[in-house]
Amino acid sequence: MNRSSIGCIVLIAALLSPLPAPAQQVLVLEGGTLIDGTGRNPTSDAVVVIEGSRIKAAGAKGQVSYPKDAKVIRTDGKSILPGLIDGHIHLKDYMAPMFLRYGVTTFADTNNHTEWSLAQREALKTGKIKGPRLFVSGVAAGGPPAEGRATTVSGKQEPFSPYTRPGSDKLPVFAVNLQTVDEARTYVRSLLAQHVDMIKVDLGLSQDQLRAIIEEAGKGGVPVVGHSQNIQKAAGVGLKYMEHTDTLARSILEQMGGPEKVKEGGATPERLMDTKLFDPAIQYLVKQGVYLNPTLFSRWRTSTPRGQEATNAAKEIVKDPGLAFVPDEVR
Repeated sequence: MNRSSIGCIVLIAALLSPLPAPAQQVLVLEGGTLIDGTGRNPTSDAVVVIEGSRIKAAGAKGQVSYPKDAKVIRTDGKSILPGLIDGHIHLKDYMAPMFLRYGVTTFADTNNHTEWSLAQREALKTGKIKGPRLFVSGVAAGGPPAEGRATTVSGKQEPFSPYTRPGSDKLPVFAVNLQTVDEARTYVRSLLAQHVDMIKVDLGLSQDQLRAIIEEAGKGGVPVVGHSQNIQKAAGVGLKYMEHTDTLARSILEQMGGPEKVKEGGATPERLMDTKLFDPAIQYLVKQGVYLNPTLFSRWRTSTPRGQEATNAAKEIVKDPGLAFVPDEVR
């Protein structure tokens, strides 16, 4: 092989070799008080080094180095902490930018029109909408609605007869009417095919339907979250992520007096609970590895002295000029 041939081969190899990734801009937050979320004491005059989408280093000034050409943002007098997570919302089209303004960088839309919520997730991911990272469930899997307590939803491209029912907070809860175990499995598979992040379940499911949904979701590698008639019975078939405290309350009331006691509890069964039954319930749920998202503010704000404090705070927040994009009827 002559020298010219070797030279051509070297040139071609160089042209075909992948180019090195361009250096990412290094961003530095310097001077603020760092609260890192680990339980350690806050760090004064902190330095946080960010490269691309990753935090590369964090600590006190003088203990953390960064490149001379880094972009430095002074944060004196401010607090730096990990982004907050809101694990239970029902997203509206104006909401996403609100969350970033108050430090929420991840949120979960746990029950919404499937196609719409998937489009919202994509728009946030690609930057078409400014807002936090979004996880979605699509429409909740529900069993047959109680007689006279549901309204059929029309005009939306959802399978399995979607309907709304009144929730315990008087707001409508959206779900699909799954009559059988096979329908429950089919519905979960349809959601998995659309790449949802989780499956949401509602009250009307039978234990067999709930078990089937958990099995199918497990095959797809996604968690199941949501409502149940009885938190302990739901945990027994594998539900690990429970929403609200009423599901806990109904399990306690059932032990106290069966279905009639549960019926007496109505939309706010928590008020009737016998606290002596708490410890065994807690021990069982811990053993089953259950996580409870109590949504305390939503369910309890009108029942505590701090409810008025929250109302007053909301009146001040709506004056924020940075929220001028929020519809007047909402503010």
